[in-house]
Amino acid sequence: MLTREKLMHPATFVSLVALFVALGGVGYAATKIGTKQNKNRAVTGKKLANNSVSSTKIRRGAVGNSDLAANSVSTSKVRDSAIITGKLADASVLTGKLGNAAVTAEKLGASSVTADKLAPSSVTASAIAPSSVGASQIVDGQVVEGSGVLMNRETTLTNGASDSPILTFSGLGTLQGDCAAGVATIEFANTSGTAIDVRQWGVVNGAPDTATIVSSNPANGGVIQQSSAPNGIMGITWMASFRDSLGLHLVTVNVSTKNLGGTECPVSAQALFTSGL
Repeated sequence: MLTREKLMHPATFVSLVALFVALGGVGYAATKIGTKQNKNRAVTGKKLANNSVSSTKIRRGAVGNSDLAANSVSTSKVRDSAIITGKLADASVLTGKLGNAAVTAEKLGASSVTADKLAPSSVTASAIAPSSVGASQIVDGQVVEGSGVLMNRETTLTNGASDSPILTFSGLGTLQGDCAAGVATIEFANTSGTAIDVRQWGVVNGAPDTATIVSSNPANGGVIQQSSAPNGIMGITWMASFRDSLGLHLVTVNVSTKNLGGTECPVSAQALFTSGL
């Protein structure tokens, strides 16, 4: 007698197959999904967990300038000596970026500090090296013994000149001259605003030479004269002075004239002028 085996119910079979596929599929995915199973660009930013990309996962040179956020590179991220001259843009280091006393002597190039970079009165006595100021660095008439200003002039008065200024002493007077056919007349004009004391002495060339000594007290606007006639040659010293609330105003002038055989009058003058001493 034949026996018939009992067949599995179709629903039960389907359930078992589904269970098998589910269990087998999980095991396959856990061990078999590698690089080849991922499509290009399949892993997006949303699929990456926070802090999941470490330094070892970043390819060398992969982070470019456009990948850096603004202000993301701080001082602590810059390696010592990493920023060299070639990395700085032209005119990129402004005054506000320099620390106080940051520019030292060794940072200055040869001849880089020119006259226009010096503030008025910035070069003091202590900044001048011994024996560094020579005669060529001193303006004429600026250095004298004691107090005062040394002044000098060599000029030629034209024939017919009258009251032609030679040297001016501010607040005291003016040395001036006239010229007539090679014979000079030297004058001291008082412009002080008050009466002054004037002394003059010297020699006028002639046959024989004539010595002259004169004392006078011209009022403001007054003029004292000394002629070089008859030969147009003389050497005269003038001393003019007065005192007020500011102190002593004093000038000593040495004047010489000569005759070169023409109609003009050569004159040389040197003066030491002190005001308010």
